[in-house]
Amino acid sequence: MGILRITIGKKIGLLLLIPLMGSFAAVGFFAPYLRATRGDAHFVNVAGRQRMLSAELYSWANMVSIGQEEDRQGLRLRTAEFDASLIALRQGGRILDFVLEPAPAEVRPALDEVANFWRGLKPDLDLVADAPRASPPFRKAYGSIESRLQELRDRSNRVVTVFEARTERLKRRMRNILAAITGFMGLIFIAGLALSKRYIVRPILRLDEAARRIGGGDFSLKLDAAGQDELSTLAKTFNAMASRVGGLLGALDLRRKHAETIIASMPSGLVVLRGDLTVLRTNRAFRESFGLDESAAAGRPLEDVLPAAGLREAALEVLATRRTKQSLRFDAVGKDGARRPLRVTIAGTRLAEEEEEEEEEEEERLLLVIEDLSEQERAADAVQESERRFRQMAENIEEVFWMTDPNKNEMLYVSPAYEKIWGRTCESLLASPRDWLDAIHPEDKDRVLEAALTKQARGDYEEEFRITRP
Repeated sequence: MGILRITIGKKIGLLLLIPLMGSFAAVGFFAPYLRATRGDAHFVNVAGRQRMLSAELYSWANMVSIGQEEDRQGLRLRTAEFDASLIALRQGGRILDFVLEPAPAEVRPALDEVANFWRGLKPDLDLVADAPRASPPFRKAYGSIESRLQELRDRSNRVVTVFEARTERLKRRMRNILAAITGFMGLIFIAGLALSKRYIVRPILRLDEAARRIGGGDFSLKLDAAGQDELSTLAKTFNAMASRVGGLLGALDLRRKHAETIIASMPSGLVVLRGDLTVLRTNRAFRESFGLDESAAAGRPLEDVLPAAGLREAALEVLATRRTKQSLRFDAVGKDGARRPLRVTIAGTRLAEEEEEEEEEEEERLLLVIEDLSEQERAADAVQESERRFRQMAENIEEVFWMTDPNKNEMLYVSPAYEKIWGRTCESLLASPRDWLDAIHPEDKDRVLEAALTKQARGDYEEEFRITRP
């Protein structure tokens, strides 16, 4: 015991200092890695967006070439966004709500290739966005960019690939350093464990033996608390604990009664079963739901109190496997013969017999949590009926009825009358939400599009227009 006098705290402190030193070493190596990679996520986001823009530029140019004049502005915006992204990636700055650092040295050659290629491609894109579609400059510029945009995508993709390879190299180097630190600290920690077992663990095990005797119910045992070291302080704590256990047992009994009161007031039905599947007790919610009183339920078999096919077998399985079964569905039969859908959770528990306090063995019990789903099923049936009536109405009216998302980018539903009036299939409209607009007579198309984008949001959309059937 002498070796533990006033030194045990220092020895534990030394053991705690070992991982702390390792943490400081890891932080020292990890900090440069964090500085080098702190902007990687933003860089990848912007580079990935630039790669997507290189693919979108062709789509927008193609829309302009087939006569979608309203898409010229979209092409201009994406050209400007690509240009701004390229500048931010090379020189740093704010873009897409991110603040980028200048590109790492490993990535700059790939970015320079993209920038050089972009300088030759951007004038043609500007010409496609601004020149009349039938003019020779337009046709020449469009023919030029059609093949070069694929190369722009490849070059933009190479930027991302080079950057990811650089990030992987940094990660691999950091992993090797951390593995070396971990191995070194592991060896030191093993040595510390050997010392702690000799000078700390063995003396404490002697106190553990005394604690087991107290845990077995021998609260009269008093430990020798002579001395001034930490273990003597622990012995004094054990002695004080033994004198307070009696009071704690009384408090625990009060808590048990309080818990029983809470269970009795729960809205879900609760049933506690003995090992032979007879009812031990029920809560008030269960008795009120099934029209029983406490004396009528206690001691009766489960199938008499809760007649539901398959419930007894499920309870026996939980007893055998000691595995909880949750959210089981059963149909119970009420006193009036009506079916009552139930959701039941069955869990095993062990409760000491209150009448046999001296008995060491505890008897296996089952706890059933029962929810009556009658109201939920009636509500679900009402919703299904409402949906059926809506679909019946929508599919039998002669007018076209459709629903889209707020941005009009997705067609959610269109009534069968669309096929009769437009002469096109509903599937084609669902696949291409702007198909209905393409069928409008050219003289009416701009007016209807403008009204759809403005008046529909205000609720005063009412337009008459002509359509061209295929």
